[in-house]
Amino acid sequence: MLASSAAAADSRLEVKVVDEGVALLGPDGVIAVLPQEAAAAVGRRLLQAADDQADIYQKPLG
Repeated sequence: MLASSAAAADSRLEVKVVDEGVALLGPDGVIAVLPQEAAAAVGRRLLQAADDQADIYQKPLG
């Protein structure tokens, strides 16, 4: 179990704002750099997904 926990810790991503847009960083360095427009679109989609998920849990049962 400890080995899988260590592997999970190594697989985390970090998001950093850079001049070119938004950089996705992994344990070995930069994975990708998204232009600002693409990063904004991803952010909007994540917010919409979270809002949709919240709506599911707020609906009355029955």
